[in-house]
Amino acid sequence: MIGSAVRAVLPVLVAALLFSCAVSTPPSPQLMQQQPPPLPLLRYARLLAVFAECVSPMGLRRELPQAMPEPPAEALYGLAPLSDAGLVMHGFAHWLAVERSTELVYIVQRGGILGAETVFGPFQATDGCRGSPTIEPARISFGGDAR
Repeated sequence: MIGSAVRAVLPVLVAALLFSCAVSTPPSPQLMQQQPPPLPLLRYARLLAVFAECVSPMGLRRELPQAMPEPPAEALYGLAPLSDAGLVMHGFAHWLAVERSTELVYIVQRGGILGAETVFGPFQATDGCRGSPTIEPARISFGGDAR
């Protein structure tokens, strides 16, 4: 009896474990295949402070341009974690990458239901995403006016 209950729950547990690994893993191997030397820690701390307002576990807080084309992995300094998915189911994790030749900054987002990866940017390191419009949170109404 206990064995049948374990067999019934086991596939769900395995699926949940695989999903949590997919969401918390760093960006794709294509972007990280040649991990270049990292920027100095103090420089990353400044960049993280400037770009933290751009993202959240729910996704983007601002309307950010998608990078077209994405910069090649060998042109970037190492990635620095910007945010993680936290306890949000199907949440998003974000990383910062800096292009060596131009010093432009990119935000790499991974997560959601399918674990999709999207690269946003480029941004000036000093400006962050302050010039991008804020995304208004969704409002839910249960029969009356949404206020």
